[in-house]
Amino acid sequence: MGTSGSGKTTLGRRLSAALGVPIIELDTINWLSHWYDLSLNEPDQFVRRVALAIAPDAWVSDGKHGLVRRLIWARATDPIWLDYSRAVIMPRIIGRSLWRSLTKAEVWAATAIANTGASGSSATT
Repeated sequence: MGTSGSGKTTLGRRLSAALGVPIIELDTINWLSHWYDLSLNEPDQFVRRVALAIAPDAWVSDGKHGLVRRLIWARATDPIWLDYSRAVIMPRIIGRSLWRSLTKAEVWAATAIANTGASGSSATT
């Protein structure tokens, strides 16, 4: 858990690899093509997908969707809160946004959502 730019996804991926368990990226579950926000438009479906993802005995999750917080915390054994100052996170967010804008990289895999610099939702980690 933590704010945008705190390193949730980076830490989650590293922990997942080190522990040999799957990573559950809540933003990847939530954001579908064309910036379709599943948690906003189909909250029951979002909760079902997260419940299925955390059904195995071991996993690492990143994200901070309030809609599924209790569901995840009920099964989590070691929550980690990343709490960095604005001076740390802002350069990360700006750098990440610039990189994604220049490379047109997908924000979340298999969603065809790229940061094109257009207005709308911003990427979070």
